[in-house]
Amino acid sequence: MKWSYAFIATQVCFSQTALFTHEVLAVVMQQMVDMTPIPQLFLRTVMQALGQHPTLTNFVMTILARLVSKQLWKDPVLWVGFLKCCQKTAPHSFQVLLQLQPSQLEEFVKTVC
Repeated sequence: MKWSYAFIATQVCFSQTALFTHEVLAVVMQQMVDMTPIPQLFLRTVMQALGQHPTLTNFVMTILARLVSKQLWKDPVLWVGFLKCCQKTAPHSFQVLLQLQPSQLEEFVKTVC
């Protein structure tokens, strides 16, 4: 139930393109990646932001690198979102993927290929 409301709320926000510019979304993503725990829908939000604002790609790579340092693979929901986000942003995400531990990199390769 909680996810449904969050999903609807993010949809409403993304529909307000004049208000939620790429600058605003970058600030929001920066704040969210610093939360403990990181919201479950965070990486879905990141992918939506990239869909609307491809210019955020380099910024998102720094966000993904931060997630690696937080060992996000310990949270199955975030890990799946991370894998999807890295797949969607390849080849930009390759540098981030190389920061993973070998077992997590292997899981990415098995999942994507």
